[in-house]
Amino acid sequence: MNQMPSIAVRSMLPTDVDECMEFAMPLFEKRFPHMQPGQVRAWAEVATQSPFYCCVRTERAVGIALVSKDLFEPLPQARELFVAAAPDASPFEALAIYRALLEWARENKYMPFNFAGKDIEAIAERLGAEKWSTTYRVEA
Repeated sequence: MNQMPSIAVRSMLPTDVDECMEFAMPLFEKRFPHMQPGQVRAWAEVATQSPFYCCVRTERAVGIALVSKDLFEPLPQARELFVAAAPDASPFEALAIYRALLEWARENKYMPFNFAGKDIEAIAERLGAEKWSTTYRVEA
């Protein structure tokens, strides 16, 4: 397995939202088609300041995860909401984002950490993830 280069990952600040949304918005609009860009930006700014979200970025990639509980899983667990990278980003930047989100989940005992996406098998393998389920989506 190739050695991953060192990539700086830091918390996304409210002042980073506009820059990050420039390259994240296409993926966000596809995954959450009913939200308008203004709503996404406002939500992302709030998320950067909330203890229930982990918002991290590299130079050209961004990711947000959420901690939650539900009726069937009363212990806190984390799930990735999205990870997006600019077209010119290093392919290792997305992996660095996923690793940072997983580290946040582990440190806070928000396990399991759930994530999904197209073409994510290589990232899942590097993180040591177990394939849990496959999700399909039908648009109305």
